[in-house]
Amino acid sequence: MLNVLLFNLQNLTGLWNQFFHAPESALTLAIFRLAFGALLLVNACSFWRLAKPFLYPAGALALADQQAYFKQTTWSLFNHLPPTKGAVHFVLLLHLAGVLGLFSGFYTRLSAAVVFVTLVSLHTRNVYLLNSGDTLQRLLCFFLIFSHAGGALSVDAWLAGSSANLSAPMHDPWALRLMQVLVAIVYLRTTYWKLHGATWRAGSATYYALSVCDFQRRSLPQWLAQPWFYRAATYGTLALEGALGALIWCDPLRYPLLLGGVALHLGLEHFMRIGLFQWTMLASLLLFLKPADLHEWLKLLNLY
Repeated sequence: MLNVLLFNLQNLTGLWNQFFHAPESALTLAIFRLAFGALLLVNACSFWRLAKPFLYPAGALALADQQAYFKQTTWSLFNHLPPTKGAVHFVLLLHLAGVLGLFSGFYTRLSAAVVFVTLVSLHTRNVYLLNSGDTLQRLLCFFLIFSHAGGALSVDAWLAGSSANLSAPMHDPWALRLMQVLVAIVYLRTTYWKLHGATWRAGSATYYALSVCDFQRRSLPQWLAQPWFYRAATYGTLALEGALGALIWCDPLRYPLLLGGVALHLGLEHFMRIGLFQWTMLASLLLFLKPADLHEWLKLLNLY
């Protein structure tokens, strides 16, 4: 009995090490870094546009009120800087510098740390502006600090003498695996909470979601605005998001599910306005691209 138990423990340990620590190419992380960095750059421009009404000390949520309500439960650079417009500009410039460094892969881990710290500060300055995509952005930035995202397609790789940046070095992918697990959990939790909603179980949730004027970008064409479509879209969303959380690890299903996820988020982006949420989810799906497949695709394009 003891021998069987030890054998099973050894197998579990081997599987754990294989999943989290088997060396693989850094190309997947590099592709994700470029897409995520571009997304953060757009987000940084939005912060500049919203600075006066929402981030300045006398904004819609005054800094004094924000600190009175949230200072004890949130950390922010603004808690340690003078309450001035100049302090806001300093944080915004620091954030922009970090984003540019992350996108280009220049001192990648330091840049990711700067982005994480400034992003937390900007988000906690006015929590009423946020959606769940902002939370995911912060967590992904945190894991990038410990990743090998600058190992390819980056200034860091060029400075290290890798002129052919596509020749990504092998690395321990534990940080990438944690990001993948995080994204899978997002889909599983989304499915779990949707199943608690009566309209999702009844097949009508999509109708209500697409009818909220504050979030509506476009109306469905008349031929699609039918009960059969709303039921199919509601149950299809539940099935697809559940599968993206649970079955994405199965190689034969990975790319069909990723294509389904891309179609889902692009469709939602076409009809709804939810900030950069859909683009954050689309960028996170890149984390599941297999490095070996990326190398093969680049060879077909004569880029490798």
